[in-house]
Amino acid sequence: MKLTVDFSALHRAVAPLGHVVTDFSISSDASELESIGSHLNQGMILGKDVQLDEIDGSNGVLNYDGHQVMLYIPDQGDDIEAVLSNGKLGRRIHVAECSTLELMRETGRFKRYDVINRVDGFFPVFGSSYRGGSNTVGEADLGVCKNCLKILNYKGYSTQSPQVKNQVFNSFSFEQFFEVYSSYFKSLPVNSKKHTSGYTPDWPSISAKLRSDLNYTCEQYLASINLAGSASIILAG
Repeated sequence: MKLTVDFSALHRAVAPLGHVVTDFSISSDASELESIGSHLNQGMILGKDVQLDEIDGSNGVLNYDGHQVMLYIPDQGDDIEAVLSNGKLGRRIHVAECSTLELMRETGRFKRYDVINRVDGFFPVFGSSYRGGSNTVGEADLGVCKNCLKILNYKGYSTQSPQVKNQVFNSFSFEQFFEVYSSYFKSLPVNSKKHTSGYTPDWPSISAKLRSDLNYTCEQYLASINLAGSASIILAG
């Protein structure tokens, strides 16, 4: 978007000082931010595209490179059909540094997570159908992690009755949540209701194949094992 600003009043104010008016331009890194946001909207694999130490949860909400993000597991296993029918039955979306993610950090169990900032409430998922074992893909309206709601005390969640907590959980809007915390970040997530998501039709299959090829093991871990093995061979030689 091009902005036109009238500086005539400013020019008149400084005119008595002499010839101090000069042309200038303002550069912007907006294209870079949009590029990062586009990748995040598609989902980036934690441990491959994004390293765990690049996710900052020190302010409570999760942040990657100045963008608010969420973590989730796209692989819903043999519950995929039920999850596609009712996303609240699926694995939850993490929006904050909650106790679940703290445990994940401590145990290194982050290899199945994707980093995403899509806010329309639907997330790419896949799994194996229990009816025939075939791969099933789609998008599900996954629910937010209740531990995240608790740590942030979102809408007073941590002090509410069980009934009110369920209401907060069931009515949770990712778009509204991002609006509340938007002042922390240099760009807002893309709303997929207004923009195309950029997903390829076979994204879940690609993601599943990648994880399968790596045997759900972090590539850095594999590299360290190979390096250690090579060192052992050299020493033995």
